[in-house]
Amino acid sequence: MKDFFLFLVLGIVFLISESTMLAIPAFQGLRYDLLIPLIIFVALYHPIRVGLPLCIVFGFFMDVFSGGVFGLFLSIYFWLFCFVKAILCFLDLQNSFLEVILVVVGVLAENVIVILSTSLLEAGQQIEYVTLQHVIVQTLLAGATAPLMFVAFFKLRDIRLR
Repeated sequence: MKDFFLFLVLGIVFLISESTMLAIPAFQGLRYDLLIPLIIFVALYHPIRVGLPLCIVFGFFMDVFSGGVFGLFLSIYFWLFCFVKAILCFLDLQNSFLEVILVVVGVLAENVIVILSTSLLEAGQQIEYVTLQHVIVQTLLAGATAPLMFVAFFKLRDIRLR
C-alpha cells in the first residue's frame, strides 16, 4: 500500500509539472509524457494490485487535463501496462537496456496513437513534418532520460523501505 501512495504522489507531481512548468512554449517540442516511464517501472517491478489502479488514476487525470478525446490516455496507459506485464513472460529483467527500449516504444506508441486519433477526428488533416520532428525528438529524449528516471525510482523505493 505504501508503494501505491508513493507512486501516486510521484505521478501527481509529474502531472503538475507537465501541465504547468513544462507547458511553457520553449519546452513544447522537447517534453514527453513523464508518466510513461513511471507506468513501465510500476509494471516491471510491482504487482498488478499496485500498478493497475495507478494506470487508471493517471489515465483519468491525463484525460481530464489534456482536453482531448476522453479515454484516450486511460486506454493508452492501460494497454501499455498490460503489454509490459505480458512481455515479462518472455523477457529477462536482468538487462537494464530493456527498460529504455520499453520507454522508447511507449513514448513512440503514445505519440502515434494521439496523432492518428487527432488526424482522424479532423477530416482532411495531414500530418505535418514538424509534428514528426517533435515525435522523433521526444522519443530520443525519452530514451536518454529513462535510465536516470529508473535510477531515481529505485532510490525512492529504497528510501521508502528503510
